[in-house]
Amino acid sequence: MGFAGLSKATLVEKGEWFEEGEYRFRINRVVFKKTRKAGESVFIEGTVLTSKPLDGSDIEPAPVGSKRTHMISGKDEDLRDNNCLSFLAGVLALDSKKDAAYIEEKFKKGGEAAQLMDAAVGEDNALEGVEVNVKVKNIKTKTGGDFSLHLYSGVEYPAGQRPTVADLVKGNKPTYGAQEAPKPKAATPTPEVPKLVDGVWVTPDMPNYPR
Repeated sequence: MGFAGLSKATLVEKGEWFEEGEYRFRINRVVFKKTRKAGESVFIEGTVLTSKPLDGSDIEPAPVGSKRTHMISGKDEDLRDNNCLSFLAGVLALDSKKDAAYIEEKFKKGGEAAQLMDAAVGEDNALEGVEVNVKVKNIKTKTGGDFSLHLYSGVEYPAGQRPTVADLVKGNKPTYGAQEAPKPKAATPTPEVPKLVDGVWVTPDMPNYPR
């Protein structure tokens, strides 16, 4: 029994899962690993670049710069493959309607999706540094259990700069500009009320109203 491959192996750590919210994140690595409970599963590990809640509040679901992981369970291999396909489509910023012909003929049947996934989990870590959006929503399963639904979508690229499978497999990664920090909400102005000046009540429309 030989373990020469250990010299190139990386530790698989227990990840912190995505909380419910909307994110843009940078992929650190994609790991294909056989687990005892979930079979051959895929782990997408990344760094949060932007984070916002689904309810519109000011509370970030995950701090910018924190590490998060999405586990695609291998219990149901068909479902796993569907989720991997959706993830890869988001990486390439594919539109399910505009790019329908390419997705069906080349990406799926032509084997490009499988080629990209092999490169993603391989030694070259082909998706390292690539950015993608994901919306995470907690839902109930038919049996009443909890499940986090991950919906991937592409980031915006300038015309003609959207990455291709060939680009990523060859190690040609897209470049990204700095992410703008979310702008704080404007403070609600304090309403002006009558004030007592030298024993006399003064209203805001009077010239001697103190401001």
